[in-house]
Amino acid sequence: MTNLVTVRSGEWPLSGVVHTPRFRPKRRVGVVLLHENFNTKFGTHRIFYQLGEALADNGLYALRYDNRGTCDSPRIHPLTFLDRVEDACAASKFFMNNYELDSMLFWGLCMGAAVAVHASEQLGPERPRGMMLCSILADPLDASLPQFGYAQVNLSRFIEQRLFRGGVWQRTVRFVTDRTYRQNAYRLVKTLLGRYFSNGSELGQLQSQIARVGDLLSRYTGPTVFVFGDKDDSLPTFVKRINVDDRLGLATRESERTLLLIEGGDHTFSVLEHTQILISWTTAWAQAMRDGTPPQFDHFKSEITGGIPVAAPAN
Repeated sequence: MTNLVTVRSGEWPLSGVVHTPRFRPKRRVGVVLLHENFNTKFGTHRIFYQLGEALADNGLYALRYDNRGTCDSPRIHPLTFLDRVEDACAASKFFMNNYELDSMLFWGLCMGAAVAVHASEQLGPERPRGMMLCSILADPLDASLPQFGYAQVNLSRFIEQRLFRGGVWQRTVRFVTDRTYRQNAYRLVKTLLGRYFSNGSELGQLQSQIARVGDLLSRYTGPTVFVFGDKDDSLPTFVKRINVDDRLGLATRESERTLLLIEGGDHTFSVLEHTQILISWTTAWAQAMRDGTPPQFDHFKSEITGGIPVAAPAN
């Protein structure tokens, strides 16, 4: 069963969906799903929808939502990293209070995983009991990649494609007669101009926040699972820079921090088989966290990670 909800993050209404368990669990545990980049609450290959359904099928609550001014969340907003963190904190508090949860977990992908780490720090005593962080964005250099939306905006090309190519008369008539269309056009141009003239500073702010992820991770004391595809280009960076000298304790068998690898997996686990593996691992992890038992993993050494133990869920 799903509930359509509206979360208030300051002045911003966030469109969300809560997946509720198919049966009444003994403990009410919820998982906040934090999506990557500018994607929607459905995610790449609808992975967030699938995760929500799978978690509900296994007796857990799940919340997925659109950040302010994106997808089904109304209005337009030049979303920053700190906006994402503020939205994540608001969504978490809404989830805990409105669904009377006993505890909460974070699940994040790429930038969503970095947001999860920052939000857990800001939530203080209300922080999640555990986190699963997939393909985490933790290197400030990676934050400038084109997929994160900080490439320079080509205004002349935008104007040519959007204003002077096809349907000019229809667009002009609508601009004059349709007040809502006119307002949205104004907001869109304002947002693009803001992105164009403040691009450098906004990217710098993002990179400075991403640079803090490693330190924040080392301070977070809850159980943490890191998931990567072994073909993900961000994996070597994570091992060599974020976990330098094993600051996260991944080499310690008794550590509550675990590294999982999906063989052949890419950054978004785009192959159907890899998506299904990730969903299976997530539900097993969340169930174990709900039941108060540590997730069971078979550890082994891996040349890919320089000998740092990686794991797979035990059969």
